[in-house]
Amino acid sequence: FKPSVRILQNNLVGFLVLLGIPALLALIGQGPDLFKPAADSPLIPDAPFSGFLFLGWLASLLAGPGVILLQLKGTRRENLTWQDAFSQGLRRVPAILGLGILLSISLAVSAALLLVPFFFVLPRLFMAPYYLIDQNMGVVEAMKASWKGYQPHKGIWGVIGVGILLAMASIIPLIGWLVAVVLSFLYSAAPAIRYEQLKNLAADKPARTPVEVDAEL
Repeated sequence: FKPSVRILQNNLVGFLVLLGIPALLALIGQGPDLFKPAADSPLIPDAPFSGFLFLGWLASLLAGPGVILLQLKGTRRENLTWQDAFSQGLRRVPAILGLGILLSISLAVSAALLLVPFFFVLPRLFMAPYYLIDQNMGVVEAMKASWKGYQPHKGIWGVIGVGILLAMASIIPLIGWLVAVVLSFLYSAAPAIRYEQLKNLAADKPARTPVEVDAEL
């Protein structure tokens, strides 16, 4: 958590804009269902709230590459305005959308082949968006790089597991949703830290990132 929070502090305005606007739209999109238990809430809220939910998804898609850029800059103790992050990331939206589709298909197929292939594939493709954005790779190239760069016992499952646990708080109506949003926001830069660690190890460099060193001081 601590290095992730340090990254957010370095570019706080950018993260609040690029993560906060989609989250706010999604919150409005829940409408009255936000006050119901998750099991009682429909998958698609009633109009007009469903429109806000779609806008939240669209805003998340457009801002996603910019968020990854902010995270990566933060691991290196570099600053980037939200305007620059958004404009630079906007060019990669088609690629990130294509990657998301291919990842969804890959994970769905692996899940259909029972859980063992799914748990084998998920951590190996988890870092693909970071390879795509950081190294300006194509969709398939990023998936291959993520697969090749995976190293067992280097904490990818830890990052995934914490993210799932934080999201589970949203089962509780309203308060749980807000808690999940806040904690997930504070932990949102963790995948970028793990990506930098794996990249450093592959280049025979010290695994710790500059922001981790800062967080220990």
